[in-house]
Amino acid sequence: MAGVFLSYDRDDSERARHFARALEKAGHNVWWDLHVRGGTQFGKVIEEALKAADAVVVLWSANSVESAWVKDEAAAGRDSGRLVPVTIDGTEPPLGFRQFQTIDLSQWRGRGNPAALHVLLNDVASMGKESTRPAEPAAADEAPPPQRQRNWLFGGIAVAATIAITALFLLWHPWQAHAQPTLVVRAAASDEGSRSLARDLAVELGSLQGVQSNSIRLVSETEAAARRPDLIFEISQSPASSGSAANVTLTNGKDGTILWSEAFQPAAIADLKQQVGFSAARVVGCAGEALDPDQRLAQADTFKTYLNACAKLAEAAGEGNLLLTGFRRVVAQAPRFVPGWRKLLLVEAGQIDGERDDGAVSATDAALLRSHIAAALALVPGMPEALVAESSLLPLDAVGQRLALLDEAKATSPDNPAVLSRRSSALQSVGRMHDAINDASHAAEVDPLSPAIRASSVNALAFAGQVDAARQQILEVNKLWPGSAVAKDLEFRFNARFGDPRIALPYAQQRALKGLELYLEAKIDPSKVDSYVAWLVAAKDKDSGH
Repeated sequence: MAGVFLSYDRDDSERARHFARALEKAGHNVWWDLHVRGGTQFGKVIEEALKAADAVVVLWSANSVESAWVKDEAAAGRDSGRLVPVTIDGTEPPLGFRQFQTIDLSQWRGRGNPAALHVLLNDVASMGKESTRPAEPAAADEAPPPQRQRNWLFGGIAVAATIAITALFLLWHPWQAHAQPTLVVRAAASDEGSRSLARDLAVELGSLQGVQSNSIRLVSETEAAARRPDLIFEISQSPASSGSAANVTLTNGKDGTILWSEAFQPAAIADLKQQVGFSAARVVGCAGEALDPDQRLAQADTFKTYLNACAKLAEAAGEGNLLLTGFRRVVAQAPRFVPGWRKLLLVEAGQIDGERDDGAVSATDAALLRSHIAAALALVPGMPEALVAESSLLPLDAVGQRLALLDEAKATSPDNPAVLSRRSSALQSVGRMHDAINDASHAAEVDPLSPAIRASSVNALAFAGQVDAARQQILEVNKLWPGSAVAKDLEFRFNARFGDPRIALPYAQQRALKGLELYLEAKIDPSKVDSYVAWLVAAKDKDSGH
């Protein structure tokens, strides 16, 4: 473990937050003066923190290369052999720092686990308390202490006024960041099958947590016994299941309240472990958003509502009403909870898309979505999910406007899987198949835990003519999420366009999708093409207000 001084320009504070969380998740103590950078009254505090740090991570950007504060802090790290330079926008370090190998994380936005991030974490770890970096020499009139103490709160400050300043700063932003919420995995029964599943889930979560940007820390049973964890996953093998079925429950570690539960029953034990791991990791990601110190959901019922709606969002097909109810309740109870707004806009945009597919967009639903877009933008100007929602309100033939909005959303948030998935669909509609596949593939890389995002990749491949590759991915989706609404919907849509329309027709009839029903009937019996064309013309006229 290392003590890290994070140096950055105040205008880059949002990017700095991602680095602070990644370092904290790796077990390091991070000092980053989010609220006071540049405040001269805190100069002594900053100086002491800089001296005490094992590593000085400097985030170079177009902003920070112009900052005298950042250059002074970088010089302190350079001159003592503790400098770890990172570029966050491709900007070259200023003169005096170009002889050092700079880690390029200009494309990282806090999600995913790129190789360059491992380089950063390894460099910092090598400078930890067990490193062989020479200690700073003691002053001539000062006897060296038997062991250097690294106190992150006071750093050796003895003047009362400085202590008061430090205490005030701690109220704004603790030197050691907010305590990470903790999670433990336990067997809910004493049989060996349940214990084995618990061990496997802990391993799976440990590997999958790295692809998410949540701040929850997985702890061992020993650590959990010493300090009660915030969340507990309990898993048990279902009776008489021959090991291929399990029940999983997430509870509040403080009061035992059940927050989420699900039963799994795949065909094989190997599939069971993977399904449980992926689903549990999604839930952990949602819990991490709700427990984020900057966005924490204080009310227990709101937290539970958000957790269940968020966990279900990745399998949104056929769950529209449940998700709408859940996320609307969350933003009503916690109107400044940004993740709730982001997801609500995506679900309502999907609702509008579905209505348009069926030929009739509800004026009431459209008006409600517009009001929610305005509320979300007032909270976070330029929110990419708001741009996605705006694109769904455009008529079918407004292709250029739709792509312009989605291009803007991607420029704002290039690693946002929802934006990439939606843009991929829009690109398919204008024949830009190479770009569509790239966006869909990148979305699946960023969020490998979502069957809905994986379905977007399948659609892109299929529409590009790579039908065999699409079929292979459908098999993978069915293996990871068998029986899920997304898997069923994906099979239906694939068969409707590229496979056997007779398989897809009952599904369209069951969901009362009149347009798709007429389309499939026309594929089965070409004599019915005229009926489908007539419906298309009527739908277009209605959508255009003619």
